Amino acid sequence: MRGYRKNRRPGNRPMTDAELELTERAKRGPCIPCLIQHETHPELLSRNEVSRWNEWDHHKEGNLRVGHLWGWASCQWHHRRIAPAGKFEAYTRKYGPSLMDGSAAFYAYYGSPYELILRQYRVLFPRHDIPETFDRAIVETVLEGLTEEINRRTIIGTFDPEPGA
Repeated sequence: MRGYRKNRRPGNRPMTDAELELTERAKRGPCIPCLIQHETHPELLSRNEVSRWNEWDHHKEGNLRVGHLWGWASCQWHHRRIAPAGKFEAYTRKYGPSLMDGSAAFYAYYGSPYELILRQYRVLFPRHDIPETFDRAIVETVLEGLTEEINRRTIIGTFDPEPGA
């Protein structure tokens, strides 16, 4: 491997087979912001309308990817604000804000990035039933890190466990 490739940041390295399997599995599941929109506003978005054609939304710190495991599935609307021609206003009302509307508005509406990632892992592994093909230690490390980060932000007052309450 070339020298300049050895020292890449975690989110800028090629995905390992385990990371690729996890992200591909997540992308075939529900869009996490759509799922939250359905649960909070079922009158706007039915369960059948929750997207299952998704992209992997990497969490970033200081505009740098944290790593490939730190992300969630997002449909094209929530990730890149792509809507059919002439349907932009209708999509905004129905699906809620997109990340392209600004991260502050997006996270205020759906929850912090750590909550979204934790939600993604709860969808993938509902009873901590981590398949044999996944590296259990890596998944548990990510879950521990998420829990610690959420707890830390709760203690210092930057995390609201019940947004909008």
